[in-house]
Amino acid sequence: MFVLFFMFFAFAFVAFTFQLKKTGHLIVEKKRANAYMTDIASCCVCDFLSIDETLNCKPKKYFNFNIKIKYATVNAVLTLLFSNKNILQKLDKKLERKKKNRVYHVNIAIRKKETSLKALSLDGCYDKNWVAASNKQSTLRPLQCLLCGQVANNAMELTCDEHDDYKDTVIVGEQCLIKYLKENNDQCPIGEHGTCKHTKGRTARNFVCELKVICPRQFMKHFNQREENEAKEGDTPMEDSCAFKGKINEVKEHLENTCSLKTLECIFKKFGCNESLYGSNFEEHMELQMKRHLDLLLGCISDRTVTLALEFFCLLILYFKKKTKNKCIA
Repeated sequence: MFVLFFMFFAFAFVAFTFQLKKTGHLIVEKKRANAYMTDIASCCVCDFLSIDETLNCKPKKYFNFNIKIKYATVNAVLTLLFSNKNILQKLDKKLERKKKNRVYHVNIAIRKKETSLKALSLDGCYDKNWVAASNKQSTLRPLQCLLCGQVANNAMELTCDEHDDYKDTVIVGEQCLIKYLKENNDQCPIGEHGTCKHTKGRTARNFVCELKVICPRQFMKHFNQREENEAKEGDTPMEDSCAFKGKINEVKEHLENTCSLKTLECIFKKFGCNESLYGSNFEEHMELQMKRHLDLLLGCISDRTVTLALEFFCLLILYFKKKTKNKCIA
């Protein structure tokens, strides 16, 4: 962006010099005014961009404002500057569109990856396949939710008199029951009679809490990996894994604090790095992507700096115009 900016900047001054020679509206000497204006504007912008040390020779009097410019010349300069600014803005928009398209495809891949690792929710009933990976099906059958068929989370027992003759205890997950009653005017899921009576299924809850399970992220990763391997020839090695195996009521704390498959955001995300990382590859990513991160950072700074520099330069010309007007009135 800096190279592009200075190319347009050079074009502006070439056109500006041509305009000065064409109109001849300088009160002071043309050559002196032309040189001073070029030096003043160049050095002010370079100072603003903090790159003035790159200039071989810096005019000593570049803040000498004793230059009078006719309004026509000033307007011509402003027109050139704003035209260049519009061109830069169009180029920025074009680059931004390309960046958005690139980010869009990256985000799709990230969402697929995150969805595969977050598909198992701990808010509703527990996924039967996940729990069955570490437990016998016969153990889980009495703990299944009547409504969704999964392992009941915060199990509730239905105690209505209408189905008191049932041999087995009727178990429903708390969230499933709340949702069902809300959508069906508090009618019981069995027989659809009114005023459903229910109570906490303490026995079922205790059994569920004692069930041993593996990390849900590891389960989904293994499940998705198996599907990919079936679609491809050969096996694909799994780079990241989580060895957690514990009680089901310990899973939430594990996912929040100790899971090695917990997704992390790159610290350069606000500059455009949308990689989805794990604790195991975070440091490696920061080391290998150092150049890319620097380019993203410089790109962000460049876009902002170009806009600010043009605005600063326009304000500088407006200052000349105002000072010239005041001297003419005086």
